[in-house]
This record gives sequence, structure tokens and C-alpha cells, in this order.
Amino acid sequence: MGINTEIYYMFREKLNITIDLEHRILCTEWLRGMNRQQYRRGLRSVRKLISENNLKFWLVCTNEALSPNVADQKWVATRFFSLLLKTPLKKIAFVLPSDHFIYMLAESLIKKLYRLYGDKIELEAFSRTEHARHWLFTSDEAEHAFAAS
Repeated sequence: MGINTEIYYMFREKLNITIDLEHRILCTEWLRGMNRQQYRRGLRSVRKLISENNLKFWLVCTNEALSPNVADQKWVATRFFSLLLKTPLKKIAFVLPSDHFIYMLAESLIKKLYRLYGDKIELEAFSRTEHARHWLFTSDEAEHAFAAS
């Protein structure tokens, strides 16, 4: 019997969090919309888990219910992301619903984050989970981690 390398969390029945310790990936799935306080608290919890578990990759799955307002987008860009830079995180893949507006918001935020912070953490948006996973794991470090497992 092998060691369990996955940990599951549920945050206020609105955010599923799965951690694969073996491959150093965090997967979050936003199940429903949240108010500002819940959204920010959820993201702070995610950052803490990334740091505590030395995670390198983050797969963010969203749905139509999650559309952060302008104030939360600004908070992510100016406060939250600067804290992520202090973690071991290398890549973030966003899986977005087939809503053109949400996709445009995500692309705008990604461009802003690159402009503000450079490419210490790589970011990309996708419409399909399998494409996002493939992108996350196409790096020398990720391929080495999978080859070793």
C-alpha cells in the first residue's frame, strides 16, 4: 500500500482544493460565486497551502458563477499576486468557462500581472482542463517530477 499523496479540502462549500504532493500541484475548483470576504479568504488559504506544501503548479478551474469584481481583480493584481511571488509556485493554468467576457477578463488580468511582475510565475488561460494540465507539465522540472514517480 502506497503513501497517500493527495489531500482534499473544501472551503465553505464553494471552493474545492486538491493537493497532489507527489507532483507538487494544487487544483482549485470554484463551485459558486462568493462575496468579497469569502473570495479573498479562499485565496489566502490557497497561498498558505502552496507555501506549506512547497507546490510548484496551480490548476485553477472556474465556472460562470465566479466573476470577480473590479476591486477584487485589483486586489489580486496588487496584493495577492505579490504574495504568490514569495512562494515556490512556477506556473498557474486557468480553466475558464466558455464565456467570452470572463475569458477577456482573465486575459486582461494575465497581461497586467506579466506587466507588473514579469514572468517569475508563468500564467495561461485555457478552455479545457486537459490542455491546461498539458501546459502545466511541459517544463523540464515537471517532466522530471513525473519521470521520477
